[in-house]
Amino acid sequence: MSPRVRKRVIVVLAVVVAVPIIFWGAAEYTSRPKFCNSCHYMEPFYESWQASSHADITCTYCHFEPGLAGKIE
Repeated sequence: MSPRVRKRVIVVLAVVVAVPIIFWGAAEYTSRPKFCNSCHYMEPFYESWQASSHADITCTYCHFEPGLAGKIE
C-alpha cells in the first residue's frame, strides 16, 4: 500500500470512529436536565422537577422516544 493510500485510509478510519463519538457526546450533553434548563423559559419547570418525586429521572426519559431514533430526532 502506498503512503498516499495509507494516509487516506487512516483519515477515513479516524472520521468513521470520531463522528459517532462526537454525536454520542453531544447527545449525552444535551440530554442533561441542566441543559434543558439553559433556556430561561424552562426555569419554573426545572425547579418543579427538582422538587418532585421524579428528580432522579432525566427529561429525555419522558420527552424523547426510546432508542437511537429518539436521540436523533
